[in-house]
Amino acid sequence: MWAFGCLVYEMLHGVPAYTGGSIDQIFTRIRQVHHTPYHADLGAQPKALLQALFVKDHAKRLSAEEVMQHTWIVAAQGYVAYQRKPALDKRGASTH
Repeated sequence: MWAFGCLVYEMLHGVPAYTGGSIDQIFTRIRQVHHTPYHADLGAQPKALLQALFVKDHAKRLSAEEVMQHTWIVAAQGYVAYQRKPALDKRGASTH
């Protein structure tokens, strides 16, 4: 789930969560949970999700099931479902 947090971070910020001048420096920052600061305009819900994924103790970190129940993910799923258009067959008729 830590890696998922890194992916979400990079998708939201456009840069990796952990950067450094060398591999050793990057590993040190990962071990210390010292990621690149969040953007000032990052919403409270995605920030809360990232904070819950960047917990050093894996036993306290969110599980995949908990991530899927996070308010930001649930809201995003609703948005995606709302944006989906019905599938069309070859004639252009709705398949639903």
